[in-house]
Amino acid sequence: MKYFVDLIERKYNKDVTQDPKAIGKLRRECERAKRVLSSQTQARVEIDCFIDGMDFSEPLSRARFEDLNSDLFEKTMEVVRSTLKDAKVENKEQIDEIVLVGGSTRIPMVREMLKKEFDGKEPSEGINPDEAVAYGAAVQGAMLSTDQDELVLGLVLYDVTPLSLGISSQGGVMSVVVPRNTVIPAKRSIGRHITVGDQQTSFNVEVYQGERPLVKDCLWLGRFSLDGIAPAPRGVAAMKVTMEVDADGILSVTAKDEASENNSKSIAIKGYKRKLSEVEVERMVRDAKEMAEHDKMAKARVDSRNRLERYMYDLKKDVSEKVNYLFKRTSYNFTVW
Repeated sequence: MKYFVDLIERKYNKDVTQDPKAIGKLRRECERAKRVLSSQTQARVEIDCFIDGMDFSEPLSRARFEDLNSDLFEKTMEVVRSTLKDAKVENKEQIDEIVLVGGSTRIPMVREMLKKEFDGKEPSEGINPDEAVAYGAAVQGAMLSTDQDELVLGLVLYDVTPLSLGISSQGGVMSVVVPRNTVIPAKRSIGRHITVGDQQTSFNVEVYQGERPLVKDCLWLGRFSLDGIAPAPRGVAAMKVTMEVDADGILSVTAKDEASENNSKSIAIKGYKRKLSEVEVERMVRDAKEMAEHDKMAKARVDSRNRLERYMYDLKKDVSEKVNYLFKRTSYNFTVW
């Protein structure tokens, strides 16, 4: 589209973007040419009465088409590599079959790049690319049905968490409990989430979803408080946080006081996966990759601050104890501030 808009402006001195009807015609013809180039090496984009009564006709070769879209094709391969990494597949020979989904997988360059990525392995021709999504949806529906047909009883389908789930810890750091791409249903725990203040009697649990190391860059899902904690110096009391995601997509978060058998509290977050569209999930994952270096530095600053605070607290406590020990025979009680 952009190629032809620029060509028309350069060759005919006309701005097609100002005419919605002309843009609609051009879009339809470009789509047709793309389909033709999947089976032929040459296509012609022809539009009668295109703009201001002018007819338009220009050839487009498959080589030119592939050159124009090379960056988009490479992004397709990035998705493939990311998928293999998320699935923890280190050896490509572990892949039994490559199933193509969507009409654009008919583009010869996409198939060629995919074949090269898998060291010459040919993509499967057993499923129509246009029907693959519907086929999968039908199988998923059958698996969820209470009256399952014996044809689907041998199938195993996996659903995964689209983004990491965790809680906010000291300094606004994201403490991941359930990593991204964990198979659902899942249950994970994180222990020793300690108090950050003296005589603290409650824990505030903030639940987040995302891939960035700081919660300010993640999606907030909910919060609750665990009260009734026995007062103690900073860092003594601790709680264990457990997250459970069931097959229906309900996220349950439980916080338990490690010093008490009965002191615990939970929250259930329904439809947490529907809070983000597929496009938003992809954007958050992409942002995490692009901002990785910046986030690494930001987290390092927060970690350094937390370590400094802990050191100063321990130093204050240690000096106070030693001063009081030295003067324990007097009637004075010293505290270092």
